[in-house]
Amino acid sequence: MGKFKVEVYDFPRQEIEAENAEKAAWEYCYKDQIYDHLMKSQSNEYVSVRNEAGVLTEFRVDIFVNGLDLDLVKL
Repeated sequence: MGKFKVEVYDFPRQEIEAENAEKAAWEYCYKDQIYDHLMKSQSNEYVSVRNEAGVLTEFRVDIFVNGLDLDLVKL
């Protein structure tokens, strides 16, 4: 388990403990307020995840009628 700093544009950064960056991104996206924002936006959003060593990983959030999907963005 590691600690990750996760954020989506216009929302506060949160520190999340997870096994990896993708799991931290999922946990962040499924918080009520953020999930509602993502579902209402109906546009691509990006989730930034920074690990304890400062390595950045970004995911694109794809919105579907029945939920969200995350795709790794190559930096």
